[in-house]
Amino acid sequence: MPTMTLPSPIGPLQIKQQQDKIVSMQFDNEPHQSAVSSHCSLLQETAKQLQQYFAGHRFAFRLPLLPQGTPFYQRAWQALQQIGYGQTASYQQQALQLGSTKLARAVGRANACNPLPIVIPCHRVIGKSGHLTGYACGLQRKRYLLQLEADALKAIDFVPIQPQHLSRMHSWLNTPHVNRWWEHRPWSRQQVHNHYLSAQAPHNKNVDGFIIQMHQQPIGFIQRYSMPQHMPQADSAQLKQLQQHIDINSSAGVDLFIGETDWTGRGLGPLLLQQFLQQHIWPTYSTAVADPLRDNMRALSAYRQAGFDTLKHTHKQYKVCLMLAHPPST
Repeated sequence: MPTMTLPSPIGPLQIKQQQDKIVSMQFDNEPHQSAVSSHCSLLQETAKQLQQYFAGHRFAFRLPLLPQGTPFYQRAWQALQQIGYGQTASYQQQALQLGSTKLARAVGRANACNPLPIVIPCHRVIGKSGHLTGYACGLQRKRYLLQLEADALKAIDFVPIQPQHLSRMHSWLNTPHVNRWWEHRPWSRQQVHNHYLSAQAPHNKNVDGFIIQMHQQPIGFIQRYSMPQHMPQADSAQLKQLQQHIDINSSAGVDLFIGETDWTGRGLGPLLLQQFLQQHIWPTYSTAVADPLRDNMRALSAYRQAGFDTLKHTHKQYKVCLMLAHPPST
């Protein structure tokens, strides 16, 4: 069975592969153990994603997993994967997701047998009182992982775009690695600039743009716009359908763009959307509307993971999906 030992801030991790799946990831408590290299591409990719996670630069794992356990254990581990980055749940909440709070003890045993800690995030399960409780890998490691994720979330910042920012944003959009993203989109470069930058002009009261920063470095931008005054790709049919589902006057559109490719494919999109909704939409609006392109599977997935539901209607010219989100119930 191919194996790799990866150094980490909380101790060496021994990773095992079976065929084309990761089956085990366990801490090796021997101190000072050096890394054992492997030529297996899957183990190398697993190590890369874990290193990104420990650096605060990865928010979801994209790995083929094969945890081995009883059917109940499998269900418990699947429930663990529904707990988002930086979030926590109690054993009772996890048990309720499986059918009954009476399963809390059984859930605890299943979590203790989790063969893939971190990737299947049993560290995000805490006691009902909010205190840290048992963790098979040690409470010190659990505390470290929760703090790591909390600190990474603090590194996200939404900076309102001001007129003095526009020239910098224009230059950033024209850099080759950012501009390349638009090669297969149905807009010209000038249309992109008009859509994302001219909309931020001081006289436009219908759009609020924000630079997305990670660790104080710009990686993209997101905008909130009034409905229906500034729905860029809307037509009368779309607006008519929207009015059947929402109160237009208490709704806001959301448009997200991550231009730095180093930050794509790491689970950041859904997290940014969730943070933005919480900070800049739900305090004022009761519905968020998005209209990503129908063939942009990564964007569709990000919006869905952030809590948006898809309406069936799509615009014939741009082939976009109308998506709606509502504040989480308390």
